Amino acid sequence: MGTVYNGNLGVSALTVSATYIFERVADKLGIKIEYIFLGSDAKDEKFDELDINGERIEYKFLPMTNYIKVSDIRAPRYRKVLDECDVVIDLGGGDSFTDIYGINRYMRVVFLQKIFPILKAKKFILMPQTIGPFDGFFTRVVANQLMKKIPKIYPRDRQSKDYLDKYIRKGEYHEIIDMAFTLPFKKAQKSENGLTRIGINVSGLLWNKGYTNIKIDYQELTKNMIEHFLSINTQVVLVGHVLTEPGSIEDDYTVNLELKKLYPSVEVAPKFSSPIEAKSFISGLDFFTGARMHACIAAYSSGVPVVPIAYSRKFNGMFLGTLDYSYLADAVNQGADEVLNNIKQGYENREKLLSKINSSKPLIDQKISFLIDDIAAYVSN
Repeated sequence: MGTVYNGNLGVSALTVSATYIFERVADKLGIKIEYIFLGSDAKDEKFDELDINGERIEYKFLPMTNYIKVSDIRAPRYRKVLDECDVVIDLGGGDSFTDIYGINRYMRVVFLQKIFPILKAKKFILMPQTIGPFDGFFTRVVANQLMKKIPKIYPRDRQSKDYLDKYIRKGEYHEIIDMAFTLPFKKAQKSENGLTRIGINVSGLLWNKGYTNIKIDYQELTKNMIEHFLSINTQVVLVGHVLTEPGSIEDDYTVNLELKKLYPSVEVAPKFSSPIEAKSFISGLDFFTGARMHACIAAYSSGVPVVPIAYSRKFNGMFLGTLDYSYLADAVNQGADEVLNNIKQGYENREKLLSKINSSKPLIDQKISFLIDDIAAYVSN
């Protein structure tokens, strides 16, 4: 079976997690899958492979900007790729099925990426992701019309399911969970130097003001966090999770190096070569906070107490709604002092946070098992 992934990132935590899920689907059906990844984390076409739990999985990577261009809405190269595939899986970067990132990204990721699989009548799956918000009338109408034509949509949080029930087809959708909860990892050893290790993920996007829908001064909050944890004699570890070209507005690692100059005693985590390596590193920390949702999920799903710093509804829908995990700092609806205080309280109550995390594992396992079974039934028909 040939499968193409659509996503605004290429070999991301979501891509690896989706591949892991589809390998379990393949095992269930007794089939072999050939993968094509269509994403934006590289500029050149390439053949490569993933290492997932020691299994080498080959794939072909295609740069999205060469195949889906807003300037060429016919997308002939993309349509040719679709002809090679039996199933199309849309990841949408987890949170890109929305209009909050601007009309250009909306047209490419929401409209063009989805209209051609629909027109070609491909088996088409929207893997677990956030649906909306759609603030514009036009963008909402177009998105809703697209979704009415997509046979399989898996919302990853309660708010997204509520949207689908209200605007598309009530009662048809099952609330799943973010796929990154399935990402494999190797548990890291705890530090032996006696210091509590505090992981802080600093979002390059928020640091560089690439997203402005928050009330607080994010740079000031970050510095205040670092200074607070240094003052109570902990080891602060800056953990980059979105690693792009140096100097890019998205790159977390560049910001970490800037902060290292201001605070020489902090540790900067390595520039990870894969999402699995990043999650494995995070698993060895004692506490974690950050504004990259998949970094927070890596902490949560590897048993590390975490306080996510929410900058959009995707955090609230996932942690507050689906997981009933109230230990959240909300940078949209709270002031800077309240956000910082929530993080401090989470650290002080980290045993309580860990107990809540452990109690949610059966729910997560049940949702992932349903997803695998449901996909297997759909693609085999």
